[in-house]
Amino acid sequence: MRFKVEELPQSVFPRGPQVGDVFPAKGGQSTSFWVLVAESITGQSGHYLGLDAQGKIVSTASYGHHAMRERALIGKVSIDEIELSIESVSP
Repeated sequence: MRFKVEELPQSVFPRGPQVGDVFPAKGGQSTSFWVLVAESITGQSGHYLGLDAQGKIVSTASYGHHAMRERALIGKVSIDEIELSIESVSP
């Protein structure tokens, strides 16, 4: 016997933090939000940009996904749509 779980909506499966997710910061000095910008090779942790209340990048950190699962997901950033230009500098 086998149950066809493929037809269940994804909302019934636990979802770990995904790139672009925004979480509230706990404590800290000037960091109000954490944005997941990259996952580690193991997939067990991620690299975050810390934003202040005005949205300015003020810190970075790496957290295990288990730490962010305890926090409320408060938003999502479309990381794929961000494009940064690198300007060359002459030595």
